[in-house]
Amino acid sequence: SLGKGTRDGISLAVSANSPSVQLIGRDSGADTAKMEELVSTLALTDEVTAVIGPLLSTQAPLAAAAARLRGVPLVTFSKNASFSPGGGVFRLGATSCSQVASLAGAVIDQGGMTRIAIVYPDTPAGNEFADEFRAALRMRNLTPIFDKPYSPAQDGQLMTLAEEVAKAEPEGVFCPDGINTAARFFSSIPDPVRSRISPLGTAAWDEGRQLKNSA
Repeated sequence: SLGKGTRDGISLAVSANSPSVQLIGRDSGADTAKMEELVSTLALTDEVTAVIGPLLSTQAPLAAAAARLRGVPLVTFSKNASFSPGGGVFRLGATSCSQVASLAGAVIDQGGMTRIAIVYPDTPAGNEFADEFRAALRMRNLTPIFDKPYSPAQDGQLMTLAEEVAKAEPEGVFCPDGINTAARFFSSIPDPVRSRISPLGTAAWDEGRQLKNSA
């Protein structure tokens, strides 16, 4: 379903902006071993000028190797930091490491923040972002003044954490979750304290309409 949605999004973008571009769709499936053959077929038999995909990070390295071998540009959706772009291969999306590095540079190195809290969902992605942010703080000889996870399914935990965070009085709070969940958390912090806190999030917050609705 995610692959179909991605394909439909690409088709919509092309039809709206570059209707003369012809799209050739191929199902990469879940078999990583087929990626080299699939990209080679696209490059040699179908004579494509560029490849968008694959969607899965596990397939990206083989697809990239095949694309470089055949001399066809490839834009992959991989966000895995271990995947190395270059040589005509590009990554569509920032890694958790690059997002945190940019954020820490802006709020700590440039903004001068030192009192930062971390509140994160107890999920693989949430833990990954939290680990990256802790590492960024350690590089700057800092530690979070508050650091706790929450269960994504329990809104009551957000209210409790909001009260605890308010008592810690941080300058910024890093919450690597969706905009809607983050908005519920920050709105639970009392107004006088919330006005002194900068909400810190990930690239997933880059949604203009949702940001406006969560102002």
